[in-house]
Amino acid sequence: MKASLNHLPERKRAELARIVSIIRQSAPQAEMIILFGSYARGDWVQDVTTQGRTTYEYSSDFDILVIVQSKSLADNLDLWYGIEDQAGKLPVQTPVKIIAHELDFVNKKLEKGQYFFLLVYTNYKPKTHDLDTLRRLAANHDPAFFSAFPLRTKQERDRFDLLRQAYVGARYHDDYKITPQELKYLARCVELLRDQTARSCNTKMETFV
Repeated sequence: MKASLNHLPERKRAELARIVSIIRQSAPQAEMIILFGSYARGDWVQDVTTQGRTTYEYSSDFDILVIVQSKSLADNLDLWYGIEDQAGKLPVQTPVKIIAHELDFVNKKLEKGQYFFLLVYTNYKPKTHDLDTLRRLAANHDPAFFSAFPLRTKQERDRFDLLRQAYVGARYHDDYKITPQELKYLARCVELLRDQTARSCNTKMETFV
């Protein structure tokens, strides 16, 4: 694990400093704040391509792991979503995704030889049900995962948000509503996600010795 951010451009380091300041102010109990993923490795992507009349943009996120002492604090999704929202209002050009884990969980993973911030391809299962977080983490390994749930238009974003809310809302909130058309659209997206997962995993498994 790198202990320096010197491999990052000065602008990226300044963005991270502002984000860390928000985390420290909102969660002063944070034991460690760790940058992982593509910006930590040095292979981040900022790519814009055009096919026909459609422009596709893929930009790597700042993936940040916050280690805290308390499980209740780690599971306080409102807190971490709120921090992401605050970061989104800063003059920061890089999207931010935060994962929080309790220190005991991290230590147990280390004892088992599991480097705790490695993702699905390296035997890491993030402890979150947030679909947007999982979507971005998967796309760190294969950007094709973004195609399953495109978010280019407001309608696409609204329908994806319906799916995000469904984990709790569909079971516990009487005011949760989804139309047959929205359900049909999301079902097709889930099928695309299933197919992409199979392709990506099969490709990865072919590299195993």
